[in-house]
Amino acid sequence: MAIRVTSREYETFQVAYDLFNAELFDGQLAGALITLQRKAGATGYYSKGSFISRQKDGRSMDEIAINPDSMSYYPDDVEIWQTLLHEMVHQWQCHHGKPSRGGYHNKEFAMKMREIGLMPSDTGSEGGKQTGQHMADYPIAGGEFLRCVGLLNEQNIRVNWESLTAATMEVQIPAMIEAGHEEQAAEYVASIAMAESKKKSKSKYSCPSCGLNAWGKPDMNLLCGDCNLQML
Repeated sequence: MAIRVTSREYETFQVAYDLFNAELFDGQLAGALITLQRKAGATGYYSKGSFISRQKDGRSMDEIAINPDSMSYYPDDVEIWQTLLHEMVHQWQCHHGKPSRGGYHNKEFAMKMREIGLMPSDTGSEGGKQTGQHMADYPIAGGEFLRCVGLLNEQNIRVNWESLTAATMEVQIPAMIEAGHEEQAAEYVASIAMAESKKKSKSKYSCPSCGLNAWGKPDMNLLCGDCNLQML
């Protein structure tokens, strides 16, 4: 019988969302479709109304995505819950506050984060700026976030799966071999090596004026056709 891994894993995130919503937002959030999405450079993201009902009744649903590749770098679930809660604050601000331009974390966002027990920081550690375009965070000792994480731990709510990336290969591959899955382990090593090779074979170039992006081989000389400037 096949393991019902999909429903169980997504239920884990749903339980965490519901607990955070009840404990930290007084149930103000109307729900979101939580997805696992790989997006380069992002541990997660929030998108307003990105899903619409197939029943053609006009209903829409927000999305909160978690990047499964980022989980490979987390020693425990705390930082995964940080990502989820960070995006929930974006959802709260979108519907109950005044968000700034796309992707910017303003003072209202910072205030709400502190209120729920996460300290915004552009460095992810103490002393970082609390507002800005790119923002990380860290738990406030004795704060509401860590209290809620304790409630999740008491219910044995945990994330069970993560992407097999270069970050986890050193630990996971020997475990797979020990469990007798040598062939599968070899396939993973080969696929990860190929993916890393492809990453190194392409470079990103940007126009310093209009921000146009292009990708190509390293050491190319590219000009922006609109600005006639060398792309960096």
